[in-house]
Amino acid sequence: MPINTDRLPAPVPVPDWPWLDGDDVLMSNFDRKVNADVADRLRAENKLGAYPGWNFHATCWVGEDSQFHAAVFTYHIHRATLSAATPEELMALVCAGFGED
Repeated sequence: MPINTDRLPAPVPVPDWPWLDGDDVLMSNFDRKVNADVADRLRAENKLGAYPGWNFHATCWVGEDSQFHAAVFTYHIHRATLSAATPEELMALVCAGFGED
């Protein structure tokens, strides 16, 4: 079931931070796993990480509130910004709204 973006709080703006180096992604729907090393780096550094899905791409970061955030885009259009305490919870939220593929 798609997320009703009309009921979401105002989006958390994506910080103007550099991306992590290389091909490291925070999480992947291919194997349903969170990369713990990337999650630790996002907690420690002011950098952005990627979460690619079949039907979306999310830009991820850890905010000053210690929450993981994902700005979800489809076809280069921002659809929602979701937040959770852990990357696993964030993955579940994104998959619930935008698909598990």
